[in-house]
Amino acid sequence: MSAISRFCQTDVVSRSVQMRAAYKYSAGRDEGRRRKNKTLRKKEAAIWKRSGLILLLFGANVIDMAEEIQLLRSLKVKLIDILSADADFVLQHTDSRFLLSPQSYEQINVLPVPSQKVTALLDHIIKRGPEAARGLLQLLKDPALQETFPMLGFLKDVQGNMLSTGEREMPRNREEDSDLSPKKMCKNSSVLVSEKQLMMVARGIGRSWKVIGTLVLDITAVKLEQIEEDHSIHMDRVFAMLRHWRVCQKENATADYLHSLLSQEVAALPCESIDFLLD
Repeated sequence: MSAISRFCQTDVVSRSVQMRAAYKYSAGRDEGRRRKNKTLRKKEAAIWKRSGLILLLFGANVIDMAEEIQLLRSLKVKLIDILSADADFVLQHTDSRFLLSPQSYEQINVLPVPSQKVTALLDHIIKRGPEAARGLLQLLKDPALQETFPMLGFLKDVQGNMLSTGEREMPRNREEDSDLSPKKMCKNSSVLVSEKQLMMVARGIGRSWKVIGTLVLDITAVKLEQIEEDHSIHMDRVFAMLRHWRVCQKENATADYLHSLLSQEVAALPCESIDFLLD
């Protein structure tokens, strides 16, 4: 056999060995891919199976929690109006239940206006998700909150099936009886006192505000001391006192009634500082 023939034969054998090795390597890689894909498919199937089971078991709770966020949003304006009477009291109780992060608490606590505090508080709770929303709604039903804010009594009647078309509808009689909107009319056809009117009244009340709160507005000494501790500025203290009176009086918190109370001799207020309530 010539040298050329031997070279060609050796070359053919070498190439054949290389091709077989390449084939085995490729086949091994393909088998590895198939095994890997099969394992991934099994894992995916297990995940979907568990997810389906979780949704089957807890789907109703997930929907309820989502509804609670919608409920909180639908009640936002009403809650701001009610809770602003003592925003610091609400903030401290919310923080005690760990419904706010330390950073959120600091951001809300430095706000000077009570309504701003309550608005920021509700916004933070809504952003934190369903668990925080549920926690706040449970807090608002707490006896301590119900005693401080009697207007929150309507929350006890809120049912999980009251959500329709993206909004919670309050029972009509409750809504009509408890709304503190300045434009809402009372049984005696007198307009409920507004925040603007309360602020104007607060400007005319001096250092004897505690006397007026106790003898005229029938507010407890404990509540007045709490207001004094929560607010360092005199105007804020008087305004908080008047807002607390409005919350407690509910549908009786009319401008006429407030004028009749402050017209008493013990209040010692000049007529021109309160006569605008009769306009």
